[in-house]
Amino acid sequence: IRNNFDEKEKSTRKSRQKDGWGLRNIDALVKEYQGNIKRFIKDGQYQIEILLPIKIGTIPTKEL
Repeated sequence: IRNNFDEKEKSTRKSRQKDGWGLRNIDALVKEYQGNIKRFIKDGQYQIEILLPIKIGTIPTKEL
């Protein structure tokens, strides 16, 4: 997930990170499914990478 981000806002948005529900919901789901989450700022964008484990054989495949 990528979102444009003005690094000047970094200090003014700290309270939003604590008060917002969006990131809390994402964190809760990643934890529930035993995944990993990585947050970082790169090239003027706030980015989140999420990895969720799957069991082999649980993803339906399309027959050709």
